[in-house]
Amino acid sequence: MTLKWRWKGQRIGLHHRIPGFTLIETIVSLTLLIGLLFFFRPVSQMLQRQTIDADVLTMLRLDDQLDQLTVGQKTKIKAPTELAVTRDDGFYLVQPYKSPGVPTMLRVTTDKQGHMPLLVDIQHLLFEKNDVIHYTITRHNRLYEGVIRE
Repeated sequence: MTLKWRWKGQRIGLHHRIPGFTLIETIVSLTLLIGLLFFFRPVSQMLQRQTIDADVLTMLRLDDQLDQLTVGQKTKIKAPTELAVTRDDGFYLVQPYKSPGVPTMLRVTTDKQGHMPLLVDIQHLLFEKNDVIHYTITRHNRLYEGVIRE
């Protein structure tokens, strides 16, 4: 039994097929794709855990910048969230800054009317002085502590 319809100049019959994918081939392909995604998901999570956390690197960079600013200089805690540094080239103030629509940042201001952002997205900042100055920063719901050498 042969069908009489034509498709792009070819006659369609029981032994002639239109090029394309069948429903079963599509379902099998999608099943294999989903299986591969579920297989590689734990592998990618394992690789992410083995890499160094970006927040830790950011905090190490902050610690280095604070060291460059304060080592060998006169420092004083003006408020629980403000650290004053007196250097030969001027006066610096490390403090949080909140502007409408912008996340809270930690910045250094100078007596020359400039500022430099050190860290963004901080939730909490606290400076304490015992023998040395300790700082505590909460960022992305993680607590980081550091020491400022004078």
